[in-house]
Amino acid sequence: MWGPATADGKVYHLRALDWDNTAPISKHPSIIIYDPSEPGSNVFANIGFMGLIGSLTGMSKNGITIGEKVMIDSDPSSYQIPPETTYFGKPWLWVLRDSI
Repeated sequence: MWGPATADGKVYHLRALDWDNTAPISKHPSIIIYDPSEPGSNVFANIGFMGLIGSLTGMSKNGITIGEKVMIDSDPSSYQIPPETTYFGKPWLWVLRDSI
């Protein structure tokens, strides 16, 4: 229960796919239901765009939701420890997909 923040005490998650509406990908939104065969995996809905293999937002059969929101401040003095940029590691869209 979430308490008095909502009328019924439940948590709600909302994510708009608010990318540039002139971008070609914005004309191809999709909801794809995955039923993975790996042990311990859950059925989940991936909400995004056709051809996008990672997750921008989604929800598992168990009610776990994820959503991406990027906040980048171009002024390095805004950070106590400046963020590190690297091309190594797992793409964040895949991390989100694998989290649900």
